[in-house]
Amino acid sequence: MKYFIVVACLFAAANAVSNEFMADFVGKIRNFGGKCVGEVNAQPGDIDTLLAHKVPESHEGKCLLFCIHKNFGVQKDDGGISLEGGIKFLEPLRADDPVMYDNVRKIAVVCATKVLPDGDPCQTAVNINLCLVEQGKLVGITSELFEI
Repeated sequence: MKYFIVVACLFAAANAVSNEFMADFVGKIRNFGGKCVGEVNAQPGDIDTLLAHKVPESHEGKCLLFCIHKNFGVQKDDGGISLEGGIKFLEPLRADDPVMYDNVRKIAVVCATKVLPDGDPCQTAVNINLCLVEQGKLVGITSELFEI
């Protein structure tokens, strides 16, 4: 499961970071994604939608994003955004590519402020990803891995 997102979630300029870093990141996404698929009862169509860089229409597809965000520490169990968790999640990027780390950290701060929790934590996860894509494009991060 080569998740684009969380975008994958927060960093995604795969071209700017080392192969080792990306292998570790993709490994975590596979692990979390595999766990989350069963947890939220996501269907193959939900996964296909995400892999096509589209916003899931089904609630289960949206909850797949939420589950992955929770595992990375980007969202809390109640669906709220965890800036602290997001920054901790980014920490390995600092040593690998300090410039990318700074850019992605700024994006995380903007989105943590801009995205208000929705009544549905799964919709909040989608809103976070949409913000990440929008803010990423503003600083020149347009890698396919960063798109939903």
